[in-house]
Amino acid sequence: MKTEHLHSLRIIAQCGSLNKAAKALYTSQPALSAIVSSLEKELGAPLIERSKSGITLTEFGKQVVEDSEEVLNYISHWNDIASLESEQGPSGTVRIGTFNMAGDVICPSVVAKAFDRYPNISIECCSIPHYNLMEYLNTDTLDIGVLGLSPINQSFIEQITKDKHWQFDIIYKEDYKAFVSSDHPLAQEKEITIEDILNSGLPFVYNLTNSFSNEFPYLDDIIPTHSSKNFKLNSYTAAMKLVALNKAIALYPDIARENNYYITTGKIASLTISDTQFICMHCLISKRNKYCSSIERIVKKLIMEAYSEFKN
Repeated sequence: MKTEHLHSLRIIAQCGSLNKAAKALYTSQPALSAIVSSLEKELGAPLIERSKSGITLTEFGKQVVEDSEEVLNYISHWNDIASLESEQGPSGTVRIGTFNMAGDVICPSVVAKAFDRYPNISIECCSIPHYNLMEYLNTDTLDIGVLGLSPINQSFIEQITKDKHWQFDIIYKEDYKAFVSSDHPLAQEKEITIEDILNSGLPFVYNLTNSFSNEFPYLDDIIPTHSSKNFKLNSYTAAMKLVALNKAIALYPDIARENNYYITTGKIASLTISDTQFICMHCLISKRNKYCSSIERIVKKLIMEAYSEFKN
């Protein structure tokens, strides 16, 4: 029996669909069906039941998936020990998913540290929205997630902290800043208020999906909002360019200042918002029931180091 087949069965169980599982595993549906058939033939009993609404595990299939979790964790543990005892030292690949600002600022530092200290550890980083990131962690497409969450995500935060399925740690908190064009009158101020932003005549972005609006739902209790056309850009870098052109105001975590061309060249000013505590929480997240290998622990420490250096 191949461990890859047991892993595939776990992903099928998590996705509830061969088609979704095939996408998560970057394979085809016929290939997954063949794996299930091979397992059923080897074990001598059906593992899944098909219906119009999708697939469900048989009672035997549920038992196999439950037991395979422990088996696969043991195998990961043995591979871990072998890696540590080898002359080459820790080796393997760790896949990190981050929100885009951390991807631009923190990940390069993590990769550089790993390159210097652990030459046989490979790190793969990608920027992913938090709702996709959770799916990729759940299907083991990613090993570690770095989330940037604000009060807008309060329901999501409550859901994650209550769910024992996830290891969730807040590693850094920072204030949001208002980013305005140096040509805008507000750029001459050291501190501004939410009312200043609403009265600026410009649309603004206040979350990590780069959606612009003249509305601020989270602050409805502070000041009434008014409607306007909304629009969206594909990245915070593109949003900052719109700010530099004096066509919008951005409310982003302070980390957005790092390595941003428009800020370092003085085209954008960063301002404190005096009348609200709008905070971004940077969080490490991983699956609790998944064996955390030594290289994953190493990479988590490198992420913490990178954040510590950023804070200082």
